[in-house]
Amino acid sequence: MNQWYEMELKTGHNRMIRKMWEALGMQVSRLVRTGYGGIVLPQSTGLGKSRILTEKELEVLRKNIK
Repeated sequence: MNQWYEMELKTGHNRMIRKMWEALGMQVSRLVRTGYGGIVLPQSTGLGKSRILTEKELEVLRKNIK
């Protein structure tokens, strides 16, 4: 039976979440990114799709890169 968990990282390295769970003896079969840089990604933004950021989202990104 699959279990779903939600994690939030402020910074990350290549495959960090996968390595953390595997260190606990758990197998990771799927990861789903729900946000990036303070921006929540809607489920309608599917694989290979994109959209224009709003002014508010751009401001969030600007604050996060300083």
